[in-house]
Amino acid sequence: MLRLLETLQSLTSGLDNKSNKRCNPFDALLAFIIMRQGENEHDSAYMRRLRVNIDTLLSAGGRHILCSPELIEAVDNKNIAEKEREKEESKFKAIVFLKRSDPVRYGSFLTELQNSAHLNRDEYPISETDALDFMVRRSGSFCTSIMSTSDGGRTPRLTYRRGGRGRGFNFVQSTGEHGGNRAPPGTVLIQGTDGRTNNIVCYNCNS
Repeated sequence: MLRLLETLQSLTSGLDNKSNKRCNPFDALLAFIIMRQGENEHDSAYMRRLRVNIDTLLSAGGRHILCSPELIEAVDNKNIAEKEREKEESKFKAIVFLKRSDPVRYGSFLTELQNSAHLNRDEYPISETDALDFMVRRSGSFCTSIMSTSDGGRTPRLTYRRGGRGRGFNFVQSTGEHGGNRAPPGTVLIQGTDGRTNNIVCYNCNS
């Protein structure tokens, strides 16, 4: 059963189980290293491609590539613990994710990280998830800007845009008849990604 699962994993990863066993890791490593974020590719889509290439590399027997025994920070380099190995692998994945990101959007960000390293400030993310978070925040995908005010300046309107492209969403701060900024009775509040809730109304759907 285990052998069957390994064969299925290799096939779904695009590996040739009848190829020379050293060709598969070479091809998987090449695809992993030369991948590049597309000019208009969303950061999350780029992350999915990275993880597919990593899975392929692992299936081809190339896990050791993600963790250098000379670079890893371990208590005992001759007996590396699994958690220490996973930590080092995450750091390397983050570097690959950043280095192969769209240079137009993130080239200046990489330069800043390099300049910080020159000043002995290692500000590089320690996992691919952290790298994605850095990039999304740097791109302005969740930035907000006050576009205009209405109701005598008492009701600010906010426009939320994603990466400066596509459709924007206008919101208005709900105040007044229900007691300041408190939501009406029975209202279901949904927390945002930062764990906070805001009593705002969408101009498009009025909810």
